Amino acid sequence: MPAEDSPRVKRYHRTRRVLGVAGFAEGFLLLVVLLARGWTVSFRVWAEAASTRPVIALVIYLAILGLLSKCLSLPLDFVQGYWLEHRYGLSNQTMGGWIVDQLKGLAVGGALAILGLEFLYWTLRRWPAHWWIVCGSAFVGFFVLLAKLAPVLILPIFFKFKPLENPSLEARLMELSRRAGTRVKGVFEWKLSAKSRKANAALMGLGNTRRIILADTLIENFSEEEVEAVLAHELGHHVRG
Repeated sequence: MPAEDSPRVKRYHRTRRVLGVAGFAEGFLLLVVLLARGWTVSFRVWAEAASTRPVIALVIYLAILGLLSKCLSLPLDFVQGYWLEHRYGLSNQTMGGWIVDQLKGLAVGGALAILGLEFLYWTLRRWPAHWWIVCGSAFVGFFVLLAKLAPVLILPIFFKFKPLENPSLEARLMELSRRAGTRVKGVFEWKLSAKSRKANAALMGLGNTRRIILADTLIENFSEEEVEAVLAHELGHHVRG
C-alpha cells in the first residue's frame, strides 16, 4: 500500500478490534446480568406459562433471549458492519441491503440455534446420564456436515456465486492446490462487489463441495500472480494449520 495510507489502515483495524472487544464484553455482561438478576428464570417461567410442551417452551425462551441480545448488540453491529465500512470507503452496501442481511443472519442463526438446543434438551430428557456423549458425537458430525454444505446452502443466501470464466487463472489455481496436496472440485467467482470493495479469496467445503472462491474485486483489480499469492495464503491455513 502507499506509505501515506498506512496510518489510516492501522486506524481502521484498531477500530475494528476495539468494536470486537466491546461486542464480546457487551454479550458477556448481558449473560451475567440475566443470571445475577434472575431474569433468565423469569424468561423460563413466561415460556412455560405460554406452553406446557417443552419443545414449544424452549422456542419461546430462545426467542425472548435472542431478540433481547440482538436489540442490545444492534448499535455496535451497525457501527462495525455498516458505518465503519462506509467511513473508510470499503462498502458498496445500501442501508436496506445491510438490514436485509441482518434479518437473514438472524433467521439462519436462529434456526440453527433452535435445532441445536432442541436436540440438546431432548437428549437431556432421553439419556440423563449420557447426554454429553450423545451430544458431543452428534455435534461433531453436524459441524462436519455444515462445513460440507455451507458453500452450497448457507453462503448463497448472502452472496451470489458462479463458475470462474477465466480458464488460465482457473488452471493456475487448480495446479497450485494440487501441489499443496488439497483436492478441490472447482473455482468460483464470488460476487463480493455488490456489498464490499474489499478483495478476498477462500478455500471451503468438504469432499465434492470443496472449492476455491475468488471475490470479483480480487479478479478485477489484481494480477494472476497476486491472486495466486492470496490463494497460497489461504491454502497455508488448511495445509500447514
